[in-house]
Amino acid sequence: MRRPRGRVGAALVGVPFGAVIGLVIAVSVHTSSAPATGTMPTLPPTPALRSGPSGVSGPAGPSTAVACGAQTDQTWAASLALSANAIYQGEEASTEVSNDRRQVTASLALASAVAAGERAQARSAVISLVFTPHLHIVRLRAIRNGQVLADVGAPLAIAPVTGTLTLYGHRVGRYVMSVQDDVGYIKLVRRFIGVGVELSSGTRRLIGDPSPGPSPLPASGTVRYQGTVDQVVSFAARGMPDVPIRVTLLVAPAPAPASLQALPCEQVELRGAAHVAQRVAPRFHLSSVDYSGYAEVLHQLTGDLVFIRRGGQQLAGSMANGPAPPAQDTLRFQGRRYDALHFTAPASPAPVTVLLLQPALSSS
Repeated sequence: MRRPRGRVGAALVGVPFGAVIGLVIAVSVHTSSAPATGTMPTLPPTPALRSGPSGVSGPAGPSTAVACGAQTDQTWAASLALSANAIYQGEEASTEVSNDRRQVTASLALASAVAAGERAQARSAVISLVFTPHLHIVRLRAIRNGQVLADVGAPLAIAPVTGTLTLYGHRVGRYVMSVQDDVGYIKLVRRFIGVGVELSSGTRRLIGDPSPGPSPLPASGTVRYQGTVDQVVSFAARGMPDVPIRVTLLVAPAPAPASLQALPCEQVELRGAAHVAQRVAPRFHLSSVDYSGYAEVLHQLTGDLVFIRRGGQQLAGSMANGPAPPAQDTLRFQGRRYDALHFTAPASPAPVTVLLLQPALSSS
């Protein structure tokens, strides 16, 4: 797998992943939950999957521009897994998470209760933070000298973050916090990516959708489910307070397998990104107020450069003065060669063109 990541959103300045995803969730309440229906492009090749998030289990495509063939479904699944992992990483590190952490550490009521070892007061302070409307905390634990004074929130919260509680400059304890639970994460993956997802701990299945699904799922490989051979891709995650869990995706075969198999694996991967982009598009009422948010969500879900255009005008993008959609499958931009793919998305007052760029394996 090959899209560069590091921390999600590190390459993009602007609206944080968590906040943008929150916007998309809010918008989706008023829109259809059906998959996107934009026109899927018929463009040529791009480079093979390299290294994505560490810990993702699953096969990667070849590094040469040859027909993907038997590796098509594997490459398609690996591409979608990158986006699922990006959603998880966004729950660990975003401006939204940082804002919530600041509220926790700024709580005098919580710090005072922890310093005094008062369980009832600590619980009251934790409840107040968890149920504060403008915060997004789904679970919060307060600890003093290794003892849990209060723990309030969702039973299975994921992507925990921890920090220090201080009172007048003195360390009095620590906290563990999460902004997402198991159900919320699964809903995001199902809505944005359209794959089956299961959370497990060791050999125990915690939750999954579809339910019941094939069980037990391996960390990688294939399983037969509802008459098709689905790919299985997984990556390591954590649940509160610090429990190893595994996120496993069940990915149906790539669409139009015969035509995709003739393409290089690089193009299959890029079409996986376009698949996510098209599913996300209906969550926005695409217009002048939403173009930038949509471009940022796509960048952070796929790792690609994203540009939104109408005719000769760029409406939004990962950077100013982006390129026009090329007639071929590759282009040179700012001295580097990129593999390109574009599709049409519905928007107001007229449809827009969404261009995705991935750095080519060879910049020559």
